[in-house]
Amino acid sequence: MPNYMVPAFIEILDAIPTLPNGKADRSQLPIPTTKRVSKNSCLYVPPATELEQELANAWGQIFANDNISVEEDFFADLGGHSLFAARIISNLRQQPALQHLSIADLYSHTTIRSLANHIESIQKQHTASAQLSPRTVRHHSNLRVWLSGSIQIVMLYLVFIVFGMPFILLLGNFNEWSSPLQVLIEISEFALMWFVISLTLPIIAKWLLIGKFRPGRYPLWGWYYCRWWLVRKIIDVAPLDYLAGSPLMPLYMRLLGGKIGEGCHIGTKDLHLPDLITIEDGVSIGYGVQVQPFIVEDGWLYQASIKIGANSFIGTNSVVMLGSHVGRGVQLDEQSLVAQNQVIPDYQVWAGSPSQPTTDADPILQEMNHRKTPSVQLSPRLWMGFVAGFILFNALPFIIFIPGLILEYAVSQGKLLNGLLYTPIAGLLYGLTTCAVVALGKWLVMPNTRPGIFPENSGFGLRKWLADKFMFTSLSLTNTLYATLYTMPWLRLLGAKVGPRSEVSTVSQIDPNLLRLGSESFVADFATIGAAKYYNGFFALGATEIGSRSFVGNAALVPSSTYLGDHSLIGVLSVPPKKPVSSGSSWLGSPAIFLPRRQQDECFDERVTFRPPLKLVMGRLAIEFVRIVLPLTLIYVLFIENSMGLFWLTSAVSTPMLIVLSPALFMGSAFLVTLFVAMLKWVVVGRYRPRVEPLWSIFVRRTEFITGLYETVAVPFLLRWLTGTPLIAPILGLFGAKIGRRVYMETTYLTEFDLVRVADDAAIANLVSLQTHLFEDRVMKMSKLRIGRGCSIGPRAIVLYDSEMEAGAKLDALSLVMKGEMLPFQSHWQGIPSRAVN
Repeated sequence: MPNYMVPAFIEILDAIPTLPNGKADRSQLPIPTTKRVSKNSCLYVPPATELEQELANAWGQIFANDNISVEEDFFADLGGHSLFAARIISNLRQQPALQHLSIADLYSHTTIRSLANHIESIQKQHTASAQLSPRTVRHHSNLRVWLSGSIQIVMLYLVFIVFGMPFILLLGNFNEWSSPLQVLIEISEFALMWFVISLTLPIIAKWLLIGKFRPGRYPLWGWYYCRWWLVRKIIDVAPLDYLAGSPLMPLYMRLLGGKIGEGCHIGTKDLHLPDLITIEDGVSIGYGVQVQPFIVEDGWLYQASIKIGANSFIGTNSVVMLGSHVGRGVQLDEQSLVAQNQVIPDYQVWAGSPSQPTTDADPILQEMNHRKTPSVQLSPRLWMGFVAGFILFNALPFIIFIPGLILEYAVSQGKLLNGLLYTPIAGLLYGLTTCAVVALGKWLVMPNTRPGIFPENSGFGLRKWLADKFMFTSLSLTNTLYATLYTMPWLRLLGAKVGPRSEVSTVSQIDPNLLRLGSESFVADFATIGAAKYYNGFFALGATEIGSRSFVGNAALVPSSTYLGDHSLIGVLSVPPKKPVSSGSSWLGSPAIFLPRRQQDECFDERVTFRPPLKLVMGRLAIEFVRIVLPLTLIYVLFIENSMGLFWLTSAVSTPMLIVLSPALFMGSAFLVTLFVAMLKWVVVGRYRPRVEPLWSIFVRRTEFITGLYETVAVPFLLRWLTGTPLIAPILGLFGAKIGRRVYMETTYLTEFDLVRVADDAAIANLVSLQTHLFEDRVMKMSKLRIGRGCSIGPRAIVLYDSEMEAGAKLDALSLVMKGEMLPFQSHWQGIPSRAVN
C-alpha cells in the first residue's frame, strides 16, 4: 500500500460522529489512544550509536512510539509535520551539545541516522571554530530609563509645537470661513505649509541635533540616544514614501547626509541614518528594503557604516545590516539578509536569509544586466512629471479630507458640536472619495499593463511610479478596507482577476492588471505579490498567478512571473522556488525548503471556512462596514474636538501661549482615542486566550474589528510616536500585553495582546512581528509567545506563537522563529527558518 494511504492511527469506535449533512465530523473524533502506525515497521533498524539512541528517544516522545527505526523518514514514514519538527528540535536543544540544531536541519536530514551523521559533522566544525567573544551587556536603572522617557516626551512636545504652528496661525481666520470656497482656501494654505515643514524640518533637525551619524557604541537611554531617537521620529514625518522610487529620492537622501551615486534607483524609504550609508553609481534598491546601519541590543546602540558597490541589485524586502559591504555588480535576491559585518564579493549572486552564494541567477535580472544601460539623464518633461506627481500625492490626503469637512461645515451652521452627529457620514465620504481618487488615478495613468522590460527613465516609467503611489495611497488612507469582503471587488475594480470567495489582506507592491488570484485562495497580512524589478536603468513587469485554494503566508513574497499551483502553500516570511510551484506542494523559508508534510488543522465544515451561507456573509459585510468607516469617522471627531478646544483657548490665552498649549490638546485627544480603542477591545473581545476558530466564526469578526481599529487609530495617532520610549509598555498594557521594565520596543506589530509576554531589558527592533495567530486552511489558531529577559530581535523578524526565546537569546534581522520552537539561553539565531550562528 502506498505511504499516503497508510493511516496514522487505527481506532475502533462504536459510531462515527457526523455533521447535519451526514458527513463525518472530524472535529468531534476522540484523541487517538493507540500507538501511531509505522509505515515501514517491517524494516526496523535499531540505533547504533549513543547519539542515534538519543534522537530516537526524542522522536519517540513526540510520536508516542518507542520503536522508531533509524531509517524511517520523519515525514513520509512517520507522518511528521512542522509543529512536530519544532518540538523535537526544541527538546533536543535543551542539551548544550545540541543547542545549535535548527528545524532546517531536520527538513534536510529526515531520518535519525542521517540527522545523527549531520550533527556529528557540524559538531566537529563547532569544535574547530573559534569561540564567539562574550557579549557586553549594559544594565540601566529604572530611574535612568524613565528620565530618558521624560526627556523624549518633552522633546516630542517641542516638535509638535513646530508642526502645529500652521494650524494655529490659520485658526485666527476661522471666523472668516464664510463659505465652502473659503474652507478650501484655508485648507490649501495649511497643506502648503505642512508640505514645506515636513520636507525642511527633518533636514534642519538632523544637522542641528546630531550633525553626522558616526560609527560607534552608545549607551541606551542616554542623551545621545534621546537626540538620535528624536531625529529619526522627525525624519519619519518627511514624505519619504512618495519620494521612494523617484529620481527625487537620491537628492533628498544627499541633503540628509547620504552618499548616493549617480543613476541610482531607490525604491524604499528606509535608508536609516543616511551619513552611514554609501551607495555607489547605478545601484538599484527594491521596494521595502531596510538599509539599517544600527542595532539596539544588550543595553547599547551600535552604529556602523554600510557600503553598496556600483551596479548592484538589492531585491525587494531584503535587509542590509550595519557593518556590511555589498560588492560591485552583486545581485541579491528578494527577501534576503545581508547580516551584520557580512561581506559579499564583487559580481556574485547571493540569496536567502542568511544570504549565501547561489548559481540560480534570476534570468530576468540577467537579461536586464546584459542590455545597454540607458542614459541616466531625465528630460525636463520627466522631471516636471515626477515633481508634479510628488506634490499631488502630498496634497491628496488633504484633498480627500475636504468633502467630509465641507459636509461638516454645512451641517454645523457655525456650531462645531452639531457636526459630531454627522461624522459617520463624513467618514464614509472620506472612504468613498479615497477609492474614487485612487481608482480614477490608476486607470488614467496605467489603464493597461503588459509583461516586459522597459526603460526606467521614460514616460511609461513615470506612469508606473504614479500607479505605485496611487496603490500606496489606498493602503495608507483606507487600510481597514483590506482584509475584508470589500477587498475583492476593490481589487477587481483596479484590474486584478480575483476568483470568488478569496481572502486578501494588506497585500503590497502589486500591479493589479498582472495579478490572477484563483478562487478560495488566501493572501495574509503584509504579503508582497508580483513586485516589479528595477535594475540597470530598466524595470521588469511579469504576470503572477496564484491557484485556487492556495495560501500565501504573512510577510511572504511571491515574485513577479511566478505561478503557484492549486492548493499550494507559501509559509510565513517565505519565498517560492524559482520553478513553477506544483499543485498541493508547501514551501517554507528563503531560499524555499520543500515541506513534505504540514500540520493538518482542525476540520471545520466548509460552511464556516470556504462556502458560508448568506446569513454569515451579510453579517460579516455589516461588521466590516463599521470596521472601515469607524476609523475614518474618528478622524473627523478628533478634528472637531481639537478645533473646539483651540477655539476655547483662543478666547482665553494669547497666540504665543496658544501655540505652546496646542500640543497638549493633540496629545490628550490622541490618548483618549487610544483609550477608547482599548476599552472597545475589552468589551468586544475580552481577554485573548489560546483558541482555534474557523474564518467565518463571530469571534474572528470581533478580533479583526479590534485589530483594524488598533492599526488605524491607536498606532498612527499615539503609539507610533511612543516606540523607542518606556511609555510604549504601559500603553500596550492597556490592551493586555505584558511588557517588562526597561524594554526597548520599536514595533507595534502585535494583535492578540494578552498572549504576548516580553520580559525585562529585551530589545525589539522596528517592523518585528510578534505573531500570535495564523490563518492556515482558513482556521485561525492563536496561542502565547514568550520573549525572555535581555533578548534581542532584529528588524523584520517574526516570532510565531507557541514559541519561546529564553533569557539572552538573540534573533537577527529577517529571521523566523517557528511555531513551538524554543531558542536556548544566550544563543544566537539567524535565518528563515532560524539557524544557530557559529
